[in-house]
Amino acid sequence: MPMRRRPAARLLGTLLFVGSVLHAADSRAAAADAAGSAAGGAGAAAAAGPLAAEGLATMPIHGNQGVTVAVPLSAPVREALARAAAAPAGAAPAVRLSVEGIEPPAAATPPVGVRVFLDAPRADAATPIDDPHYVGSFTFFDGRAGSGGAAAKTAFLLDLGHTLRALGSPERWLRRGDAAVTLVAVPLRRGESVEAVSIPFEKVRISLHPRP
Repeated sequence: MPMRRRPAARLLGTLLFVGSVLHAADSRAAAADAAGSAAGGAGAAAAAGPLAAEGLATMPIHGNQGVTVAVPLSAPVREALARAAAAPAGAAPAVRLSVEGIEPPAAATPPVGVRVFLDAPRADAATPIDDPHYVGSFTFFDGRAGSGGAAAKTAFLLDLGHTLRALGSPERWLRRGDAAVTLVAVPLRRGESVEAVSIPFEKVRISLHPRP
């Protein structure tokens, strides 16, 4: 009788061993699937790109008067801008402002610069560049961007982080739900006028880029 029980015992032991191996394999597969899902989610988040907001232009940059573009800000963008304004320069994300779809002025136009201000809708050609609302400038010479760009549509990218920190707490202008970006044409040579200058553009974009 004992001899007859041994094959059954061996069979039972074999089944238990096979079951444990299959269970371990299933656990490893489940863990791999979970890791793959997490990696896929991270990849999708990275593919989504930086936080950004855009405002469309309603009129060209014209003469010495400022043209203001309202850039609607979503709640995540407002919160990220508030954190960037409060963070030290080295720890804050890169905050950029771009003016896009710009049509350079005609070649006969005198050299002209465009100054960009944040939250300063009354800025004009007399507003100095040491004003805390000043973001940066770009220029056109003989209808070309900078010192030798093409006369096709172009874009300019400016650092917005230093302006956020200079303005301090952004609670006042963030509470409005949008960022007011003002662009002002100014002559590059003393005594010249830019009253007749007209520079069409498409939009203003604000984006936040985490530092590596």
